[in-house]
Amino acid sequence: MDISQLRALFTKPYGAPAPTEQQWREAYSEDVVFEDPTQKKKGLKAYLDAQEGLLRRCDDVFSNHSPLPATATPPSWSGRWA
Repeated sequence: MDISQLRALFTKPYGAPAPTEQQWREAYSEDVVFEDPTQKKKGLKAYLDAQEGLLRRCDDVFSNHSPLPATATPPSWSGRWA
């Protein structure tokens, strides 16, 4: 895997197709450990499941919003510019 392939895995805009399981398998070993401040996942399957969960949460955030009504007044800025 070269740098452009690796970059393509991690620089997808919202709405673009997610990397396939095969693409993740080319980048990570079966015994990968994924850790962030809230969780630790061991193994490629657990990593892939965490990625799926992240995508589902993003979909929930981006699709479950209600637009402002056309009559809504935008907030005003009352501060001073320096």
